[in-house]
Amino acid sequence: AALSSLTGRPPYQLYMSLSVGLNLVTTSGVAALAMQPTRRWWAAVVAAILYAVSPLATYGLLQQLLPQLWGLGLACALLALVMRRDLHQAGGARIRDVVPVGVIAAALIVVSVELASILVFAYILYVCVLIGRRQIAFTAALVRLWLPALAIVLIVLNSYALRDADYVKLQVDHGTQAASNP
Repeated sequence: AALSSLTGRPPYQLYMSLSVGLNLVTTSGVAALAMQPTRRWWAAVVAAILYAVSPLATYGLLQQLLPQLWGLGLACALLALVMRRDLHQAGGARIRDVVPVGVIAAALIVVSVELASILVFAYILYVCVLIGRRQIAFTAALVRLWLPALAIVLIVLNSYALRDADYVKLQVDHGTQAASNP
């Protein structure tokens, strides 16, 4: 709807173009994630090709699963941004690192809050690896990266954050209730 209002075109003309664009965002995010451990350009190319031709990626695109494509693309982009050693070491994050993290995290919460627990778990595993390798400064990770990023998320989401928290609580409550027998 937002793209339709910006372009003046009806939504049915824009849907597949937006889906392909979001699939390319996910492909780029996968490539960026592949570059993190190796820093070799060909790793990004191989990862992007493998994702682009994977059956699940093409199925999601062909079945027009726009929210899932969007959420997955944002998740890959967010993980590629925060899973960098330099953000967790003595120098810590700078404003140019924190603003994209905060904005993408806010967008991810709006688009696909269901992914949040998986991403937090993956990030915690990453931090544990850094702890094991003694490559982390907690003040850099907490104070310089996550406190400003969370502030950006709360500013961007505003009152929507409360409604989204109620939604997640409702989903957890329903998911943990025992099935009643008729």
